[in-house]
Amino acid sequence: MARVAALAVHDIPGTCGSSSLCSEGSTGRSSSRRGCGGCGFCVDLNAAAALERGAARERLQALDAFESSPLFSERECAALGYAEAMTDSARRVDEAAFERLREHFDEQAILELTARVAFQNLSSKFNAALSVPSQGFCQMRGA
Repeated sequence: MARVAALAVHDIPGTCGSSSLCSEGSTGRSSSRRGCGGCGFCVDLNAAAALERGAARERLQALDAFESSPLFSERECAALGYAEAMTDSARRVDEAAFERLREHFDEQAILELTARVAFQNLSSKFNAALSVPSQGFCQMRGA
């Protein structure tokens, strides 16, 4: 789920700044089979796009452990945690997660992040339901 979160963060004004999460996490985060609802196509395409934008493989591979990884800033973890909570159907975004997000992002960025996460969730569920297979765009181990 963390990878859906990262994909959602990509290209959102106010969320990226100089952070490489926008080029790495956004695509890579949505590249986790766990986060993409089992959508192999999503994992494949998003990991390939992240790498094409200059993402570090190490950060892509660390996305599932973003909270404990020194590779991600507090700001990135706030966005990834929020998106992960949004993505997990068994959870709701609690007030603590939302407050953490507000420490780093303005209202517009939060709205845009929310829209991106929602779109990635729709896309991954759509592709998974139709069993859209991986197309071999990315040959990253663990992706």
